[in-house]
Amino acid sequence: MKHLSLIMVALVLGSLNSCAFTNPKNTPLVTGVDKALGGEDKDGWLSIAAIPLALPLGLVDVTIVHPVQVVDDAAQDTWDLLWEHNVQGAAMRSFLFFPRVTLTPIIFTGDWVGRALFDIPPHGEEHIEEKAPLTPNERKRIQSEIERLQKQLADG
Repeated sequence: MKHLSLIMVALVLGSLNSCAFTNPKNTPLVTGVDKALGGEDKDGWLSIAAIPLALPLGLVDVTIVHPVQVVDDAAQDTWDLLWEHNVQGAAMRSFLFFPRVTLTPIIFTGDWVGRALFDIPPHGEEHIEEKAPLTPNERKRIQSEIERLQKQLADG
């Protein structure tokens, strides 16, 4: 039992880096107040004065605003998983209707809770890796490769 408790504590601590409240996009009230008070450039007394305001706003962000923000993403995920695929034949559609209806609230709730607790990107948002700009040598190499391919197409 003690090992299970240690494993649970390790899992909770390990997941803190991906909690929803660590992303400023998920706490619009706190972020808005921070910007209104001057952001990083604010004076010391403004920081102290903002603490009584930030705590309730943070709680509202975490318990109300962010969970409401992710409802549409959870609904879209549920739709994509259970209902998006067209099933051929009336008998097969009838056979799958009740499992789909039964699983819809379960899938939606699990997805919604997961999105509310963890920083999962919005539905459909592609993750684009930032890359360093091309060096002049890379640019020349790519340009020569493009010219070679264009010549092959023209000759071919």
